[in-house]
Amino acid sequence: MPRQLKQAIRAIAATTLSTVFLITSYPITSHADVTPPRHVTTPDTTTVTPSLPAVSVAPVPALENGKRHNFIMGADVSELYALEQANKKFYTSNGLQENCLRILKNHGVNWIRIRLWNDPTNALGQPLGGGDNNLATDISIAKQAKALGLKVFLDFMYSDFWADPGEQNKPKAWANDHGTALENDVYNFTYNTLETMKHDGVLPNMVQIGNEINNGILWPDGESAAAAAPFLQKAADAVRSADPNANNPNKKIKIVLHLAGDSSGSVGTFTSDLNTWTTGSTKVNFDVIGISYYPYYDGTMAQDANILDTLANTYHKPVIVAENSTGWTLAQAKGNNIPNTFNQSLAETAGYTPTPQGQAEEIRDVINNVANVPNDMGLGMFYWGSDWLPGNTTGWTAGQGSSWSNQALFDFSGRALPSMNVFKLVRTSKSAPPSNFVSADPVTVTTSVGGTLSLPTTVDGQYSDGYYKPTTVSSWDTSTANLSTPGVYTVYGMIGDNPKAAKAIVTVQPVQPKNFVTNPNLASGWTGWTSSDPSVAYAANGGNITPLNGTTDIHYWSANAFRNVTVSQTITGIPNGTYTLSVWGEGSASGSAVPFLYATGYDATNPSATVTQSFTPSGWNIYKKYSVEVTVTSGQCTIGVNFNGAAGDWGDVDDFYFGLPPVSSTATQTQPVTAYAPGGKALSSDATVPFNTPYVMLSSPTPGATIYYTTDGSEPGNTTSSSVTYVYTGPIKIAANTELKVYAVAPGYSQSSVNTYDLTTNDTSTSLVPNGGFNQQGVLSPWTLSGVPEGTDNSTYDFNATQDSTPGVVYEGHGAFKYWSSKSFTFTLSQKVTGLQNGVYRLAAESAGGNNMVLKPDGTATNDPSVATLTLAAKTPFTSRSANVINEGTGANGWNKWNQFGVNNIVVTDGTCTISFTVKGSANYWGYLDNVKLVKVSSLRTLK
Repeated sequence: MPRQLKQAIRAIAATTLSTVFLITSYPITSHADVTPPRHVTTPDTTTVTPSLPAVSVAPVPALENGKRHNFIMGADVSELYALEQANKKFYTSNGLQENCLRILKNHGVNWIRIRLWNDPTNALGQPLGGGDNNLATDISIAKQAKALGLKVFLDFMYSDFWADPGEQNKPKAWANDHGTALENDVYNFTYNTLETMKHDGVLPNMVQIGNEINNGILWPDGESAAAAAPFLQKAADAVRSADPNANNPNKKIKIVLHLAGDSSGSVGTFTSDLNTWTTGSTKVNFDVIGISYYPYYDGTMAQDANILDTLANTYHKPVIVAENSTGWTLAQAKGNNIPNTFNQSLAETAGYTPTPQGQAEEIRDVINNVANVPNDMGLGMFYWGSDWLPGNTTGWTAGQGSSWSNQALFDFSGRALPSMNVFKLVRTSKSAPPSNFVSADPVTVTTSVGGTLSLPTTVDGQYSDGYYKPTTVSSWDTSTANLSTPGVYTVYGMIGDNPKAAKAIVTVQPVQPKNFVTNPNLASGWTGWTSSDPSVAYAANGGNITPLNGTTDIHYWSANAFRNVTVSQTITGIPNGTYTLSVWGEGSASGSAVPFLYATGYDATNPSATVTQSFTPSGWNIYKKYSVEVTVTSGQCTIGVNFNGAAGDWGDVDDFYFGLPPVSSTATQTQPVTAYAPGGKALSSDATVPFNTPYVMLSSPTPGATIYYTTDGSEPGNTTSSSVTYVYTGPIKIAANTELKVYAVAPGYSQSSVNTYDLTTNDTSTSLVPNGGFNQQGVLSPWTLSGVPEGTDNSTYDFNATQDSTPGVVYEGHGAFKYWSSKSFTFTLSQKVTGLQNGVYRLAAESAGGNNMVLKPDGTATNDPSVATLTLAAKTPFTSRSANVINEGTGANGWNKWNQFGVNNIVVTDGTCTISFTVKGSANYWGYLDNVKLVKVSSLRTLK
């Protein structure tokens, strides 16, 4: 998986699952509705889309005429089991339902790749998502593959979740192991995995020991090539020990070391680590070098070819492209609430059109690179995320969608794309496809009132062979752009004999105040700026930097912790007055030390006066704007950023501004978002909505606007460790009390203002547990409370049904049972539920409260009895069952962290069941119980 993407979604993966499960989007359209909705239409998810035009590619001569029949045409299908469990279907190009792997095989795929996580659950045992690839899952996929004659490539990640150059977390069960103990963990897990797969008849043909291990594995213990070597050596030993054909060069399991590329396209990205792993005491017993190559992240196709050739020649090892992909469309998939990773900008960077033809050409060119490594040392390639269909329950993390479905080898309905034929066409095609101009990507241009309009003479043209090519625009008709009035205008340009083949979206902004900053976007390098430590913060161009605009910015990073490293400039000759200082920043923060924007020297009476604004870094390419107000009385001001961070923290800052407050115009701003009920009635900012029903609809009047939203009270667009920004694709389910924040943005327009809706859910379903939602102040009946007094004295205890619909406090509705005491306490809240049909039931409840969680040696959670022990229980004449309840305190946003706990297999034989919630808490322990439900899951006749 590309590390840039992982850096962007790392925070999403850390989101508490109880928050993730609050919301599900049901798609209507990929853009905001432009008029208030009148009704809800639920899409027919079984409808198969019409077939797309066929693709054609040039042959790969090294594979023609039956040459190299064993060349790897691979597909990563790690999501397959989770997709099947979600009832996703796959179809042939003719629209006939068929097994996913059979479809791939019929199109020329001969290998599959599957990632393996040690235990993809959190401490509470909740699945993390991303395919939930534990050993049982992978064996299920491998059995399908082996039955079809496909070979299997197993990706040992040695983590419980995503691992790449930006994150290599130890599995929770190994968290406290180091040195020899950790080496043994690696050996045993690897050996036992392969032994189990051998027993099940699905021994892999190739394995990789670690995933994109540029910065080592099992951090912090193995956080460098040298430090990782003992773990890789143990992993390799385990593979050889478990392999019955270890001494047969032709049949043995091939061991791969897998490294990621980067935007530099440099061979050095790989050689620095491989030099360590091929020499001396850090030498690893491996067979194949694997690389990730994503054309929009990892350099040009020519650079990829050079990397493959150089690595094979330098280390005398065969090479594979272990991961590769590109997009076949820019459309946002119906059923995905996470914005696409692949967009127009990345398509243009890659150089391949966002069409099945462009996707096929990219795959063909990668195959060509690998097939032409000298001496047949290029073994083949694997296409990543090949099967990843859209859906909000089968995404990167549990309860979220995938941003990858527009890069799969199937369309959004599961139908095989024409591009899948490329795996056969590279062997059978007779000629290259024609290259004719098809369309031009729109460009955006910004000017100011009274300014000049500078339009490009060339644009990115999409051609019929799947490539982008610079395309000349002979003239532009600018008559539609009014440069005297703020607004957003569309201008067309002539390509060939078509006067509207090119399109420019022109934003005419109000005249802006003067920016007093010299070289505000670092386009002139260090001119005007001073760094107190250029080894940490410096003007950078190229490599892994991600400027907000242009090609240069201030990049910061250090292998060691850093404090008070400043980049600054002093501005003189400023008329006294009140000014705005702002800058954009992105990056990482692994501790509490973060950069901050500052201004000083502006106060004539207090030269040391300083104003600051701390950064809140949220990951790769997630830019945020930071600003402060500065009142100048001295005629000058020193501005800058003070950089602070833990070892390995990094980031970029760009586009400084110091001037009078910027002037805005409603004519260039996207209009705000309104929330509607399905009938078209606008919702109030504190509306009550049906529980867990696709109900809330969003709309912006600005044509072409895309709407983004969050459900945890955070600002949308600013992903943090406790926040996820979703893209609106249709009516939204609200499954708990929620603070919904929304904004919209349209091409050429600035972002709209953020609107907030505090939504209270109303569960109208019939509950078998009377008063399971505690929605009447002070009323617990028919519950019985024993061990503590019922009610509150407002100073020493509170054991009561409390009313508070504030999002994040009460889970659902207006009430919850609240408990707290200034002294240690023990209570039981219980009731006998009657009138039940005989059968098998599940008891479930939502719980939140002070953190009473402690980790066991295996990394799973249990109650900390010194803080509180909580038990949810059910008893009938036939069964007595219970479950530990574990609370996690409050999140970074101050909200309660709600989790659902359940008791299963409750057998009711006399129509009754006694349910209870018991807490033994220390002084000042607090918590909430809400949404208690008893649900019949089966009849008695199903018992065995």
